[in-house]
Amino acid sequence: MAHRLPTHWGKCFNVHWHTYKALITIQWENLQGEWVETWMIKDFSNFKPIKDWIDENRDHSYVGVCNDEVLDFLQSKKFRTYTMKENPTAENMSKLLYEKAKELLPGVEVNKVVIYETPTSFAEYSATNDLPF
Repeated sequence: MAHRLPTHWGKCFNVHWHTYKALITIQWENLQGEWVETWMIKDFSNFKPIKDWIDENRDHSYVGVCNDEVLDFLQSKKFRTYTMKENPTAENMSKLLYEKAKELLPGVEVNKVVIYETPTSFAEYSATNDLPF
């Protein structure tokens, strides 16, 4: 996925890309009865809606903030894009994916989402996150 940060003063002002990885963690305490019966919290097939959303909206896409002229140009040329209300930082993307997972995975208690831009650079958003974004 490609992105840029139009308000950034450094290299990230320029269009660049990452091979992102997402880690979605769910709570299991509330699912314990079901888990005891099946020895499985949830079948991985239950997570297909969030995987499909990622594939449809992020994979091989340019993600930009709503006022990004690069986003406008790419959309005019029919390139695959996704528009965010906030800058497409790892922090904002982790919060967005957390909210999407809660929406698309009913009956699953989403605990946190970690977005890795690189193996050593990541941001995390959780239900107890007190950050202002």
